[in-house]
Amino acid sequence: MKSSWLGATILTLCLCIPAGAQVASLEDQGASSSQTSMAGTRGQNPFLGGVPSGEATPSVLQLTLKEAIDRGLKYNLGLLLSEQGTREARGARTRALSDLLPKVTWQTSETRQQLSLQAFGLTSFPGLPTIVGPFNVFDTRAYLSQPILDFHAIRNTRAESEKQKAAEYSYRDSRDLVVLVCAYLYFGAVAD
Repeated sequence: MKSSWLGATILTLCLCIPAGAQVASLEDQGASSSQTSMAGTRGQNPFLGGVPSGEATPSVLQLTLKEAIDRGLKYNLGLLLSEQGTREARGARTRALSDLLPKVTWQTSETRQQLSLQAFGLTSFPGLPTIVGPFNVFDTRAYLSQPILDFHAIRNTRAESEKQKAAEYSYRDSRDLVVLVCAYLYFGAVAD
């Protein structure tokens, strides 16, 4: 009975503690100096950490295998970072695709002008003023540009599409890893 309580507590800690706290627990167990020197640095494995959620309870949580895996998938830092990488790759692909699409620009201007008729050579007409105006000129224009054959943009779009596929495969791999580790820890806790 005591060993199953200990296993459940360890499983709960592995799923719910932030990354820095887990490294500190490795330190207490006498981890090697190379692992302890990585505490608090960017070289730390994000799959060892989690995103804290809710309030900590002193009681033991009774979890099923499905609940343990769901918690791992929801709170694992490495999986969340992998999902963010997939979103970034999707955005980069959309940005590269926009270089192949037509671009519409709109320009509007308004000016108030006066014209000198002497500058145009109209000085021989009696009764005409030498300066005409002021009057308003309103001008609005739309421009459409479309690249016909832009090999650079085509290559960039293909490259970003492949990067997106790679990020999606990486996310699936990360998800499978989290499921495997959660199931391993769960069965280890149950076996104790």
